Amino acid sequence: AKNYKDFSSSFNSPFYYILSKITSFTIGNEVEHIPAYLCYGMSNLTKVNYLGTVDKWGKFDFKNYYDNPIYYAKNLYINGELLTDLKITSVNTIKKYAFYKASSLENVTMNDYIGEIGDYAFASCPSLESVTLTDTVENLGWEIFADTPFINNTNNYDNDGVLYLNYNLIATQPFGDKESYNILPGTEAVAGGAFEWNSLKK
Repeated sequence: AKNYKDFSSSFNSPFYYILSKITSFTIGNEVEHIPAYLCYGMSNLTKVNYLGTVDKWGKFDFKNYYDNPIYYAKNLYINGELLTDLKITSVNTIKKYAFYKASSLENVTMNDYIGEIGDYAFASCPSLESVTLTDTVENLGWEIFADTPFINNTNNYDNDGVLYLNYNLIATQPFGDKESYNILPGTEAVAGGAFEWNSLKK
């Protein structure tokens, strides 16, 4: 069960005829890839239980947000325990959509070895308020914390309206017709979409 191939559509999923009837989904530790369209349409899914580690879950390479079962269940259990406090300790990559819409996720801590965080990796997590990142990330994806309390909390931004995690520029606040921002010396990485909702000219 380690190398499932992606399906071209939900019609090819082995769950196609029972997708709307599935309410709980358990994924074994030996699984290394969740194929595209396998979970598409699991509209009544309420629980996803992964029998591996949270670090390994972060390595699942979802093609789209709807390929991640968390999108439907709105939660992730790791070996039966609801994930609220996420600590990445042993991998250097968190793939796109990895924890997208994980409603129970409140805190995220990432180690010094994270080299890449994929697009929307922690986006739309309605309880996510605290993020700790202790080193610079070489590749920051698009809007990795979009639509979370963390990104919406004005107290997390400096006086110029910029949100940093260490030397990583994560987001800016769109202050009406504000056309420029002062970037702190030493800033090494800028997240995709960090300046999307403003009138930036310089």
